[in-house]
Amino acid sequence: MSRKKPAGKRGGYKGGVPSQKRRRGTNPIRVGSILEEYLARHPRMRYEVKAKEAVSRWPLLVDEYVRLHTEAVVVKDRVLFVHTDSSALASELTLREEEHRNRLNRALNMELVRRIVFKSGRVSSPGRHAPSLRDFPSHLTAEHAKKIEAAVQHLEEEELREVMRRLLREMAERGKKRG
Repeated sequence: MSRKKPAGKRGGYKGGVPSQKRRRGTNPIRVGSILEEYLARHPRMRYEVKAKEAVSRWPLLVDEYVRLHTEAVVVKDRVLFVHTDSSALASELTLREEEHRNRLNRALNMELVRRIVFKSGRVSSPGRHAPSLRDFPSHLTAEHAKKIEAAVQHLEEEELREVMRRLLREMAERGKKRG
């Protein structure tokens, strides 16, 4: 005698999270995989997240001298804009653009940056470290910061936590400007 599944108990998605059989001793679904799946379905948001990640990864992917004398500013239309504090350095980096672009795209796991434009001018704070949550100016309250930290504290991967902090912070700031 065969047993039929009751209606509504079939696999698929429920509430945006893949349904899986849960057994004791099995690993839970990783938040990173859920986020990647969500971003795969929303290409514009994926682009925005990866563009911000590209800017924050720049100082981690270049050598010490370049890190001290450059500042990645923004990705716009797949072009990364990097400010340098010297025109000679901007010229040298332009010659090595392809190398830096390939390294950055590999780190992002996608072909995001098609071009890097180096402009000489002011670099905001020479010798600065890789950007963190504290580096971004904010008009958010301490309560907002606590809520953001509570939302990301359960994520195991530090890199994912940092990306989600920046995303949630920016979303909160945008909401505050509209409201």
